[in-house]
Amino acid sequence: MTDDIRRMWREDAKDATGLSLAEIHARVARLRRRLFRRDAIEYAAGAIVVGVFGLCAVIIPDWGIRISCIVLIIGTLIVLRNLWTRRMSATTETLGEAGASFYRRELVRQRDSLRHVWRWYLAPFVPGTLLFLLTVWHAMAEKMSASAAALPVMAMLVVDVVLFVTIDWLNRRAARALDTEIDALDRAIEGE
Repeated sequence: MTDDIRRMWREDAKDATGLSLAEIHARVARLRRRLFRRDAIEYAAGAIVVGVFGLCAVIIPDWGIRISCIVLIIGTLIVLRNLWTRRMSATTETLGEAGASFYRRELVRQRDSLRHVWRWYLAPFVPGTLLFLLTVWHAMAEKMSASAAALPVMAMLVVDVVLFVTIDWLNRRAARALDTEIDALDRAIEGE
């Protein structure tokens, strides 16, 4: 009988947000799944980048391109390490004690991570990307005029800049969505 009462109390317990622990658990589980999916895609993409640029570093005879491939691999490894440090900090078991405060703290951590994506995600790729474009331009300039070689390299640079800006914009948009959820939690806590 006592166990049944405790179980019912845990299931019906409300956090300061007015959400039951079951609802908070469900939200944390949803966030954890979303982050796991994102991380799995990033790690798979990182493995492909390391593999492709590693192969290029081995088979392409130009030392400038080899070095730029190695710098891009190092940048990728830095990004993957940064991603690892930004994973969810605690297990679901700690939720029974922390409740909405744990969930809010994780939302804030993820939001801040998304807001600063230039610093930890995009910046490590910049040196390798610029070096790669410069060495490609140099290799092409040996076979054609420097101005003719610059045109495709500038096109690649524009594509890279558009890609980086788009990634930043998408992450900032996701950070704003998390802000909305954090604000809703805060209003629920204040409303109690």
